[in-house]
Amino acid sequence: MYRSTRAASSTTAVGFEDAVRTGLATDGGLFVPEQVPSLFSFEKHAKEWASLEYHQVAFNIFRHFVPTEEVSDSDLFEIVKKSYSTFSHPKVTPVVKPGSHDGNIRILELHHGPTFAFKDVALQFVGNLFDFFLSRPPPPTTSHKSTRIAVLGATSGDTGGAAIYGLRGKRNVDVFILHPKGRISSVQEQQMTSVLDANVHNVAVDGATFDDCQEIVKVCFGDLEFKNKYSLAAVNSINWARILAQTTYYFVSYLSLIKELGLEDEKDISKLPRINYSVPTGNFGDILAAYYAKRMGLPLGDLIIATNSNDILHRFIETGIYEKPSSPSANPSDAVKITHSPAMDILVSSNFERVLWHFAVQHFGDVGEASAAICKWMADLKSVGRFQVPDGVLQQTRAFFKSQTVDNTETIESIRKWYNDTGYVLDPHTAVGVVSAERENRVEGRNVSGPLGEIMVVLATASPGKFPEAVFEAIPQGLKYEDFAPVPLVLQAGLPKRMVTVTVHENDRDRATADKPTAFQSIAAGMIAGGIEATITYPTEFVKTQLQLQGKATPGQQASSTMHATKHFTGPIDVIRVTLKQHGVFGLYRGLSALVIGTASKAGVRFLVFDQMKALLADKDGKVSGPRMMVAGLGAGVMEAVIAVTPTETIKTKLIQDQNLLKPRFKGLIHGTRIIIAEQGILGIYQGVTTVIARQGANSAVRLAAYGMMREKLTVRYEGKSVPAYATFGIGAIAGIITVYTTMPLDVLKTKMQATDARQRYKNSADCAVQTFKDEGVLAFWKGATPRLGRLIFSGGIVFTCYEEVIRLIRLF
Repeated sequence: MYRSTRAASSTTAVGFEDAVRTGLATDGGLFVPEQVPSLFSFEKHAKEWASLEYHQVAFNIFRHFVPTEEVSDSDLFEIVKKSYSTFSHPKVTPVVKPGSHDGNIRILELHHGPTFAFKDVALQFVGNLFDFFLSRPPPPTTSHKSTRIAVLGATSGDTGGAAIYGLRGKRNVDVFILHPKGRISSVQEQQMTSVLDANVHNVAVDGATFDDCQEIVKVCFGDLEFKNKYSLAAVNSINWARILAQTTYYFVSYLSLIKELGLEDEKDISKLPRINYSVPTGNFGDILAAYYAKRMGLPLGDLIIATNSNDILHRFIETGIYEKPSSPSANPSDAVKITHSPAMDILVSSNFERVLWHFAVQHFGDVGEASAAICKWMADLKSVGRFQVPDGVLQQTRAFFKSQTVDNTETIESIRKWYNDTGYVLDPHTAVGVVSAERENRVEGRNVSGPLGEIMVVLATASPGKFPEAVFEAIPQGLKYEDFAPVPLVLQAGLPKRMVTVTVHENDRDRATADKPTAFQSIAAGMIAGGIEATITYPTEFVKTQLQLQGKATPGQQASSTMHATKHFTGPIDVIRVTLKQHGVFGLYRGLSALVIGTASKAGVRFLVFDQMKALLADKDGKVSGPRMMVAGLGAGVMEAVIAVTPTETIKTKLIQDQNLLKPRFKGLIHGTRIIIAEQGILGIYQGVTTVIARQGANSAVRLAAYGMMREKLTVRYEGKSVPAYATFGIGAIAGIITVYTTMPLDVLKTKMQATDARQRYKNSADCAVQTFKDEGVLAFWKGATPRLGRLIFSGGIVFTCYEEVIRLIRLF
């Protein structure tokens, strides 16, 4: 069975076919085997396996990972045999010692398949697997019942061609391959786009990197409705079947070297030479297969991660911090350095998540805790561009892997030197592996000579014929293309091509806004949520306003004539008691109509402006950082203050204050508004606009930022699933509590500036603050905090819950 690296338990584990056809788990994680079997013992199996053909070794390995109830022995054997019959070399992946080279370096040639790249080893197998799955009635062991699939993948050059050649002409498969336009070699592009089979579709993404293309693929697989509708299947190295297939050539190459040395009968492993592997590494799939081979029992030596200048893995091995490099421009894609080895021009190595999961399980001692750590690390990588692992995880990584980074100059020099010394032409990716191996040879303590000296096997991941630009830069004279390129590559030049081109900017914008509410939805949901919240919580607002309106007085004393009050309230309970006694329960709702109108309209404005500003401030992944979230909240607060809050809250305050008069003047909202405007002009309903803007800006900045950041964390906690309403209510309430104590002084000043006699008492908001401090002390700025706290605790929960539920209901219709 196979589980996701991000699943809290194994209850969501799937079988082999489901893992292969699903590709990416529904929670965004990658499938890993629940158990890695120890299937090889040198003492027991070396002699027998060293005499087997390639497909026979592959069958022996695959059988441990593919249940017989899903694929029988005979079917699996035929699939494997068919997959490797397309290779031009009888050994499929031979190990060679170039020319007169007398060192300890050997080259493992993985480029004898149909597209002359190591990806053929896996994708010929995957293509035949898909064909087998779709040509039979779906068995009860799989949840996939469709008999036609759409294979979707992204390529940095070689995966695309290998996938296309593995799937071209398959009657039940459509294949869609995305590649970054201008960032793969001309030969790679020609090879992919000159395949004109009706089921093959090439998409060039302009202005993109491989990471951008891969992100588009991940988003498509993450959209379950879209994925299920079109029966998406994956061919990128995130697909477990590819990793499994690649383990074979580590076994075959290791045993061929042992047989060459005449040591296949050796029973004492300590007498075997140490055989290390230098693996040109981009998305981490190739070297991950070596990790699994070692876990299966193959006694490999060091596994060397050989990277080009896009060295996120090398930096991780050095520091324990996995961090995307910063972009030199506003375009995050510019952080990817263009090199002579484009298949490794990758910012984020997707398969690294798999090995981190294994190391996390060992470190934490608990599968659930390891998966939770993976979720957090991947969320941090997406939101802040980095994460750091515990030292225990780092030490395990270093125990399995060494690393080197090689720049363009060293790559070209290596191609030139090896050609001059041996006549062997390296492709630029292989050259990165060679330079890394040569460096490791110089590490103190290595035994690189003698009969049992260490051997460095470098993986030749592609034919040099796929990268003529780099080869001719290194060897500008005396070499023709046909001297080092396979005949099919020479003959493909000038063949007609077919592809479509899109831009990464359009895709990113669509992806970032696909789930955002429309302007109409934001307004409607915000107004409804605001109106409901105001009605439910209004008595607390009434009590708060009454307390803030009164000046300093002793209990039971009549307030000053300027306040026009009949009584000085001793606290919230006293306000409620006196109001119920004098005016009944409806007295607690004096001014409600003004607040409902204001709250409904301000909520509409708030969410409309907030959502639109977040969209403008979002990064390419649709994420908004904490500071940007605060800017969006501040902008929303200022707009709602000017448009909705000041006039309605001024009227509300005056209506509440009027009720305290011995002879109230206002008969209701409309009557009161007419009198205020008649006596004070339109400015009479805009009293305290400065403090309102300040308060609303602070309210929205603090409240929305706090809510937004907490909700991001909850989204990670619930692994991309819908966040329950009770959780939304809870974080909204917490956001309300934070808001009360940080913005209370502004709320007090706002109320005092909106009082009927404010113009006579205060010159401006600053004067109001000074007089309040002198007359009532600093604690006066937190008057009404208790009822306001009560309101905002419930307000936060009610308004955010109602808003999201209304959005959900609107979308249903």
